Amino acid sequence: MESSASSFQRTLVARASAARDAQLTRAAKRKRVLDEDEFVAALDRIIERDYFPGLPLLRAQHELLLAIEADDPERARRAYAMVGAATPAA
Repeated sequence: MESSASSFQRTLVARASAARDAQLTRAAKRKRVLDEDEFVAALDRIIERDYFPGLPLLRAQHELLLAIEADDPERARRAYAMVGAATPAA
């Protein structure tokens, strides 16, 4: 009786180990190694998103001011659209 219980336990451990190995293999296949430029760009986006969420709006407003200063109506229209897109919804 005891041998069947230990056999059952070994079977369960083997199944769990196989499932974990399969899960790790799938996770390893999904990973992609970035080159330095891609890594830095991704890190910049994450830092901007998490620590400076208002920065896209400031960039769009700056572009609008430059367009108005340059008296370029088409550039001003595009910049105004960027301001509208960068403004958080209330």
